[in-house]
Amino acid sequence: MRNSITYNSIQPDLIKWVREFSKHLKINPDDNFIQYPESFASGFAKVCSIEPGFTYRIVDYTLNTDFVFTREPSDEFYLIIYLYQYKNSPKLRYTVNNRVIFDGVGNNFSTVLMTNSLVSQRLELVANTVVKGLTIQLTDEWLTEKIRQEKTANYSLFRERAVFNFFLTPKRHKLLTEIFLNNLSSATPALP
Repeated sequence: MRNSITYNSIQPDLIKWVREFSKHLKINPDDNFIQYPESFASGFAKVCSIEPGFTYRIVDYTLNTDFVFTREPSDEFYLIIYLYQYKNSPKLRYTVNNRVIFDGVGNNFSTVLMTNSLVSQRLELVANTVVKGLTIQLTDEWLTEKIRQEKTANYSLFRERAVFNFFLTPKRHKLLTEIFLNNLSSATPALP
């Protein structure tokens, strides 16, 4: 039987997520940094706050087991933007609100995905998948203060659409690769 880890989260806040996921893996985070145990993966996850309401997570790991991550819908709204690369991944499945967004068979995938914490999400990956990613999380308060203008249709779309997603063209894939090169260890990577 193949090893597998399943993690169900009801926590959309990234700072709280890093603490809860650490408990699930039976390790202690070090200042919102997780060095994954070999039973799960080789690599890390790090969560940082740029300012109140604007948080990001950087991950860089290779799975040593199959992994299924499920996040339940929250009552609290967060806009979540994912910029991820998956390599050596013979299978990748991503579901939002029980609707399959992507079910890929291949090896390498890059994606930019925008969703929110009001929807359920499920990501299924297999052992030996290499994952490099940046998750940006913005609270409703931050968006209201920085972006929202009364009766702006674009802001309303953030709350109404379950997901905006696309897989990357070679040019955008190159840009995403450059973001991850040499920037994963810094506290605030120099994003172009």
